Amino acid sequence: MLRSLLALLVLLPLAACSGAGPVPDELQTMQRQCADGQWRVCGQLAIRFETGDGVTVQSRRALDLYAQGCGGRDPESCGRLGQKYHDGSDGLPVDLALAATMLYDACVGEYGAACAPVARLYEAGGPVVREAVKAARLYEAACKALDGRACADAAALHEAGEGIAQSDVRAAALYRQSCQLNWGAGCAGLAAMLERG
Repeated sequence: MLRSLLALLVLLPLAACSGAGPVPDELQTMQRQCADGQWRVCGQLAIRFETGDGVTVQSRRALDLYAQGCGGRDPESCGRLGQKYHDGSDGLPVDLALAATMLYDACVGEYGAACAPVARLYEAGGPVVREAVKAARLYEAACKALDGRACADAAALHEAGEGIAQSDVRAAALYRQSCQLNWGAGCAGLAAMLERG
């Protein structure tokens, strides 16, 4: 009985640690891969330091790794770092011009989460020249990445025809997709278009 209890006391902590995240050897391997120019791994490592996945949360270290990954053209690293400059988070200053560059590169590199924020910058203008055509194209890229709000934003641009060719057919298709992605404004936009005929 005593042996069973001791065995249980030894095994319980081991079982609790088994799914706790990356082991130190894995982190060392990732750090070596990042240093060797595997930029995507830099971004993955940054996420771990940002979220505390198997390591102590270290925001500064995560930022450095995102910058390293972005310098190597990893779209996700650029997108995540660009969003931080956009928001002024993790101790970084708001720098919308830098954010626009990073987010655009990330979107073009098919990191869909970066497309809508940079589309909004191009739609509004300010840190970048206002370009409705580019904004619509970026919104549609975000829409393809299943961002319902971006689908509705692209639809609104096509419906209004401000700076781009007006197209009710394209607007309706985008509103429909937005609605299918459970974005209420997309459903409302489609309903309004259907009411008008």
